[in-house]
Amino acid sequence: MVLRNKRLLMVANMIPKCECMADIGTDHALLPIYLVLNGKCNRAIASDVKIGPLQSAEKNIKRHHLSDKIETRLGSGFEVLKTGECQVSVLAGMGGILISRLIEDSFDIAKETPYLVLQPNTEEASLRKYLFDNGFEILDENAVMDRGHCYLVILCRHVPGLVSEYDEIDLIVGKVLNKKDTEGRAVYYQELRQKADKVLRKLEKVKNRTEEIEKRIVEYKKVVRWIDENVEGI
Repeated sequence: MVLRNKRLLMVANMIPKCECMADIGTDHALLPIYLVLNGKCNRAIASDVKIGPLQSAEKNIKRHHLSDKIETRLGSGFEVLKTGECQVSVLAGMGGILISRLIEDSFDIAKETPYLVLQPNTEEASLRKYLFDNGFEILDENAVMDRGHCYLVILCRHVPGLVSEYDEIDLIVGKVLNKKDTEGRAVYYQELRQKADKVLRKLEKVKNRTEEIEKRIVEYKKVVRWIDENVEGI
């Protein structure tokens, strides 16, 4: 099986080899099917909060003759899992705030999972803040441009007693991603710069600016300045 979706392939490449992985919000189960077929994991759990996507997942799993390797479960977030059942759990294709809430709702299970692979479609800074504030270590980050949208993926783990130091710019640009010299880093910062420029143009056109608008202008200017000073060719 070939993953033609660049976003899912990026997520797959971030997943450590393991005995069992869980794909939370699996949709069509393409990710666990790919991982099992390519020997990245021996078993997988594919879960979804909606019955429709789960039925589609079951059909795809049967079509690839993997019903003995991939189990489907109906439910929300980590509540479908038992503590220590999987070595890797994936939450991909949802907002960063929702990902944070799903972790928080079943924190005891989430923190005992050796690795979490998170792919937020929005609110990356909010997700990073949640992870830093709740004892998670970000091990790796990457990004890819797929069908006109830039997607980020985060590999992390919970470390008891960990206290992370960070500032607001770290949440926006990603301390770990900044240390990498990859195409994904360049793509992410290029997209971030374009978004910041677009928002700034709109905010600076506002005639009667409130204190909140002035604050946002300062914040976005900091992002633009950081990118200009730290990223070549943007």
